[in-house]
Amino acid sequence: MKSFRSRIKRCSLLVIAITISLFTLQAQQKQQIKGLLIDQKSNQAVAFANVTLLNTTDSTLVGGTMSNAEGEFCFSPITNGHYRLNVSIIGYEKVIKPIEVTNTIPLKADTILLQEKFITLDETVVAADRMKAKTDVDKTTFFMNKKIYDASNTGIDILKHIPGIQVDIRQNISLEGSQAIIILVDGKERDRNFISQLNPRQIDKVEVMSAPDSKYDADVSGIINIILKKDRDSGINGHIYAEIPTSKSEIYLFPTYSLNYSFKKFNLYTSYNGEFSYFDIDEKSYRKSWNNHGTTEINLNEYLEQKNWSHRFHYGFDYFLNPRNQFNFYAFYNPYSREHDGSIEMQITGTEESDGHWATQKEDSDINHSSFYSLKLFKVLKFN
Repeated sequence: MKSFRSRIKRCSLLVIAITISLFTLQAQQKQQIKGLLIDQKSNQAVAFANVTLLNTTDSTLVGGTMSNAEGEFCFSPITNGHYRLNVSIIGYEKVIKPIEVTNTIPLKADTILLQEKFITLDETVVAADRMKAKTDVDKTTFFMNKKIYDASNTGIDILKHIPGIQVDIRQNISLEGSQAIIILVDGKERDRNFISQLNPRQIDKVEVMSAPDSKYDADVSGIINIILKKDRDSGINGHIYAEIPTSKSEIYLFPTYSLNYSFKKFNLYTSYNGEFSYFDIDEKSYRKSWNNHGTTEINLNEYLEQKNWSHRFHYGFDYFLNPRNQFNFYAFYNPYSREHDGSIEMQITGTEESDGHWATQKEDSDINHSSFYSLKLFKVLKFN
């Protein structure tokens, strides 16, 4: 009996030791990265800077955030490894800092000094304009300036200058590394296609909410509200933007245009945004099989071109009954296609019964259509 109790005691101690080890290992694998951004000249905190964390091995984005009003930022949880910290903000030189995460909790990136960015032309020194921002309890508001307008061709380009917002090559928009966001224009929910056709000079400011309140779904991680200028010029105005492809085998194009007519309380508009994604796909496969009759080899070659295109035509009007009430009509028509065209060849060698060559030409004819209509009479509310 005593020997049995002794074995039970040893097993219990072993289970406790394993449990403690697992908790310790888990705590060691998840760390934090904290840092502070300071203006090198004024020694003041730099708020609303865009801070991203990349994996050094493959340059993948681990996370994105922006410094708060006190210049502080934090990434959590982070696994052990080697990373590259990028800090950027209009008016300052970009900073790249290597970070190694080990079992130290928390890991501090120390104080990072930011140096003002200057452009020298002969004997003239021009300091870059800084983006003005205002922090409230529930959101941060970023105000546009001439430098941002001059560097932007579309509404999507405007968002690239906002700290915490990332736009990839396919023009997908994310906030602090998450695409589970809601995009609003003057408080009305829109999508990235609507944003891409906006004339950047129509935009007055951008409001960012990184922690939405309870009136939004739990899976929504952020809100971006684009505020357009209220005092629009009467008459006709618009813009056209297009890109020239530099490669025949790989094309990503996003042309846009907009045309707007305003008169007193009435605003009529139409716009377009296109998406073209063409690139080659070459795939080769080899198979070898054995049976009682001998060996069979199969070589399959595919030479395809993926063709994705979309034309979205927007149109609508706004009628401003008074400063607090609007009558709004918005619609779009969108033909689009997803095709794979090219040739496929298969060569079979082995026994005489299986030898042969097979080839075919693949031509897709895929055209789809979608449309949307919205007619609303609504009261203009403040974005909270």
